[in-house]
Amino acid sequence: MEIIFEKVLSRIQNEMNKRDLSVYAFAKMLKIPQPTTDAYINGKRKPSLDFVFRVCMACGCSADYILGLTDNYECNINKPRENVLPHSYAQGMKKQIRVFKEKAEVAVKQATEFLKTVEEIEEGL
Repeated sequence: MEIIFEKVLSRIQNEMNKRDLSVYAFAKMLKIPQPTTDAYINGKRKPSLDFVFRVCMACGCSADYILGLTDNYECNINKPRENVLPHSYAQGMKKQIRVFKEKAEVAVKQATEFLKTVEEIEEGL
């Protein structure tokens, strides 16, 4: 199992070095905290599936390549992606934003009605 781990680390480090990136810059590119990325790159922690996914998406290589299952670098992605967040995560964020907007619209409506009531009370005084 350690041989596989070493190969994964080697390939991830290779991707970082090909781009002449520091751990900090690589972490920023992957949108992962620098200490976490550092722990993965230096072999202190085994890379998570999310980390491997982000490396593949950002670097435009296949997971099979990173995991050492093939020497074929290519995958179905034609070029590196800017946004390395999973589609489901982005969809979840969009849903949350939609809910917040709806709640804000309700709050604005209630505030408007409240102000109208206050104005009516003021007129009656």
